[in-house]
Amino acid sequence: MIQNSLHNSLMSKPFLIADGAPGPWLAARFPKLTLPVETLNLSQGETVTQLHRAFLQAGARLVRTNTRGACRPVLARGGMGDRVESMNVMGAGLLRELTLNGPFAGSTAMGSLGQISRPAETLSQTELEKGYSEQIIYLSDSQVNILLLEHFTRLEEALMALKLAASASDAPVLVGLTLGPDGLTEDGVPPAQAAARLAAAGAGAVGVSCLPPGERLTRAVEQMAPALEQAGIPLAVLAAGHSAGSPLTPQAWLDGLEPLLAFSPAIVGGCCGVGPEHIQALASRHPSAEPPRVEEPAPPPPVSKPPA
Repeated sequence: MIQNSLHNSLMSKPFLIADGAPGPWLAARFPKLTLPVETLNLSQGETVTQLHRAFLQAGARLVRTNTRGACRPVLARGGMGDRVESMNVMGAGLLRELTLNGPFAGSTAMGSLGQISRPAETLSQTELEKGYSEQIIYLSDSQVNILLLEHFTRLEEALMALKLAASASDAPVLVGLTLGPDGLTEDGVPPAQAAARLAAAGAGAVGVSCLPPGERLTRAVEQMAPALEQAGIPLAVLAAGHSAGSPLTPQAWLDGLEPLLAFSPAIVGGCCGVGPEHIQALASRHPSAEPPRVEEPAPPPPVSKPPA
């Protein structure tokens, strides 16, 4: 099983290095862009590929697609809901070309999905389910190794997406939660309970995403770690590269991560604000073991249609 091969690989090594979030990096290089950064998969594919390659050259062995916001409800806000398939398929293809061929073959492609809902927006359960299911199918059919649910502030929505992924894909799922200033999810769940519920629901790995190194991230990891250890599920730390609105230097980011290694995370990497230079600093101080050996997914059926 793909899920078992991922689990065994993660649990048998000190930790594996993940990349940073591509969206903010790309947005900074196209400051006049008014469309979602995921459109760059179609218009600036070489630049997206260069970023993936830079993270791999820096030492990352788990790299995410530039697709976090490439779902119909999010794209529809800008009138681009009809481009959801092309953005996901192209986004996955740009990364898979690197992880299947050449010097980085054997690295792991993570299909990135972000939380759809927003606090000031009301979407029905059906709209959310269709949005996630459609993107999950496109990414899975494009042969990503892992589905990455990142930057989720609501546990219930993460559980929904996890359930839909389990029903539509064989790929293991890594869930990254982003906690509020009170240390809870947006729906009021503490980290230990959230981690236990995600583990029970079938997550392949669980962790914290897009919190900067510091007390808040440390508290979250400290609470999650025992629950995940008890469940036998790997812990992931995907830390932001900014703090209090200011960017962190690679050295400051890395120094802030060091105390978290005491909790034995299986995956350590970045999120918003983390570039290849941060990952290079991490890899230089903690050389990663072999890339995770995740069984390649079986070829998809000839046609796989999302729900109507």
